[in-house]
Amino acid sequence: MEFSPAGEVLWHYQTPGSSDFEPTISGDRVMSATTAGKAFAVDRHTGKEIWQTQLAEKAGQDVGYPIACEGVFLATADTTGRDTMPFEITPGGNRRLFGLSVATGQKLWDYATDECLYNSAPLCPGDGSTVIMDKTGSLYRLSLQTGEAIWKQAARDSQHSSTDGGAGLGPNGLVYTCSNYGNATGGVHEPGVVRAYHVETGHLEWEHLLPEPCCTFPAVGRIKGELLVIVTPGAFPSDFAAKPGSVLALDAATGQPRWEFNGASVFFSRGDVKRLELGMENTTNLRAICLPAQWSSPVITGDGSVYVGRSDGNIYVVHGPKDGTGLLESDWPGLVTDAETGVQAQVFHVGSAPVHGALAFAPEMMAFATCDSLYVWRT
Repeated sequence: MEFSPAGEVLWHYQTPGSSDFEPTISGDRVMSATTAGKAFAVDRHTGKEIWQTQLAEKAGQDVGYPIACEGVFLATADTTGRDTMPFEITPGGNRRLFGLSVATGQKLWDYATDECLYNSAPLCPGDGSTVIMDKTGSLYRLSLQTGEAIWKQAARDSQHSSTDGGAGLGPNGLVYTCSNYGNATGGVHEPGVVRAYHVETGHLEWEHLLPEPCCTFPAVGRIKGELLVIVTPGAFPSDFAAKPGSVLALDAATGQPRWEFNGASVFFSRGDVKRLELGMENTTNLRAICLPAQWSSPVITGDGSVYVGRSDGNIYVVHGPKDGTGLLESDWPGLVTDAETGVQAQVFHVGSAPVHGALAFAPEMMAFATCDSLYVWRT
C-alpha cells in the first residue's frame, strides 16, 4: 500500500498470502515475501505486480526484513525442520535464506543455516557478499552471486540461546550483533550480549555482556562526535511482572559503555490487554496479540539523537548526557532526565506497541508503525 504525504491511499496490492515481512524498495520495485512461502515485486508507482516466486512450501511468522543487495533480493523461507522459539505462541522463523534476481524474481541460490533465522535482516557490506545472523547470534557471510559461505562464526557460549535480535553494520568494517548469552531466551534478568566482528574475516573483535536480554537490532552512528553502538536491553513484556529497560551506548571500537538512559519498568505491552479482551476470534483488524520485543530497533538521526519505540506505547528521543547546562524542560516537550546517569530523553506518548522495524524517515516526514496503527508526522 502506498500513501500520499497527506495520508491518501494511492494504490493497494493484495499480497500472495499473509505477510509478516517488511517491504523493501530497490529502484522502481517494492519487494517482500509472505508466510505462504512466496516472494513478490510490484511497481512502486502503480502497485502492479512485476513478478512472483515460490520460495518454499511456507514461511514462518515473525521472519523479518528482506533487502536487495547489488541486484539480488534476499528473503527467508522454509519451516522444514525448524526449531521453535521457547516463548512462541505461533510458529516463527525459517531455515533457509534465498537469493533472487531483483529484475526477474528468478531463484539464484538458497542457503540453509545451522540454526533458525528469526526476524532476520540480511546486511549489505557492498562487496559482493551478505551477512546474516541466526537466533543464537551466530553469523554467516555468503557470496551474493552463488550463496556459498565465505565464513561462519558461531556465537561463543550461546549455542542454546535464542533472540529476536539481529545485526548491524558500522562504517568501520565491523558488524555488530545483539543477542543473548548462555541459555537465555529473552526473560527478565537473563544476560544479553553485544559483539563486534570483522566483516572481512569474521574475527571477534570484542563482546560486552548485558544484565538484560538483547532482543532487537543495534544502530551504529556518530553522536556528539563519537562513533557509538546503540542497543536497547530489556526482556519481553509478556506478563505483568516489572521489566527494566534501557538505551545503552557503547564505544564502537572497544565495546566500553559510554552512557545509558534507563526507562521506567514496563509490564504488559500497550494494547495487548485490549486485544486479549476482544478474544482470539475478534472481528476487528487487530492482531489477536502482539507480544513484541520491549523496544523497536533504534535509529540514529543526523543531529545525533536516538529515536526508539517501546512496548509502553511511547517514542523515546534520547539526546545523550547533559552537555554544559543540559537541555531545558521548558524548551523540549516531554523531556526527562535519568536521575542515575544524567542522560536526557524526550518521551512522546503514542498509545500502542511497535515491532522492530517501527521507524522510518523521509524528507520532512517521520513514520512510526505499531501492531495496530501507522502514525506519520511532519518534521
